[in-house]
Amino acid sequence: MLPKTPNGVRSGTPSSAISAASQEVLWSYGPLNIAATNGIAPEEQGLAAGLLGTSFQFGGALVLAVVTAVDSATVGPDGSPQALLDGFHAALVVSVIVAGLGVLITLRGERARVPAGAEAGEAAIEAEAA
Repeated sequence: MLPKTPNGVRSGTPSSAISAASQEVLWSYGPLNIAATNGIAPEEQGLAAGLLGTSFQFGGALVLAVVTAVDSATVGPDGSPQALLDGFHAALVVSVIVAGLGVLITLRGERARVPAGAEAGEAAIEAEAA
């Protein structure tokens, strides 16, 4: 369904790049789970993993709903192929903005987490000092 252009690279490269990026996200799901639950007390690992999985699913569903709403709102009333493409363009812009926000949040850095058992160690140090 790609447009017939003399330069196939121009029409196929963006979709190939998006496909490659999405595959990288899928392959990194395991390491993301490990990083997100690192430092969590062993008895709370299941809860942390469940919250992480729920946030992935809810975030994906929410973004899909917003992108679909933008696509539906921007398709012209005539239903022509050009109107449909205009709707896709607006939906892709929203997707890129959401992805950019995700990158900015990631680059902001991890908040400092207190390792499991650190509170007890700090309480013992304070008791010795008193």
